[in-house]
Amino acid sequence: KTEDGNSWLTVNGAEIFGISAIFGQYNTAQRKWFKDSDGTWCFINPQGNLYRRGTQIQLGTQYWTNPSLLVGSSLLLLKDAKPDDSASYRLKASNVAGDVTSNPATLTISN
Repeated sequence: KTEDGNSWLTVNGAEIFGISAIFGQYNTAQRKWFKDSDGTWCFINPQGNLYRRGTQIQLGTQYWTNPSLLVGSSLLLLKDAKPDDSASYRLKASNVAGDVTSNPATLTISN
């Protein structure tokens, strides 16, 4: 995190995953089922919490109402984030084709 965007850091414990498919045939009144890009089962509840690999991720009730919004999306999971980590961040992705940098996004963490 930087004010000028010129310094970069690696976020330890971060995990990126995608939601690849909905499995509506398994849905109940309390769970809507998905598989992630690794084939791991996950579900969302009516409160908008996604559960994956024992971790609860608060996404919002709009994803319960319209779960297709999740399919094809990529999520960045930051573990052990603290209020001191609140700041503007940009993502820099690199591969053999080159680099690309995102626009800034504000992360706010409260207790």
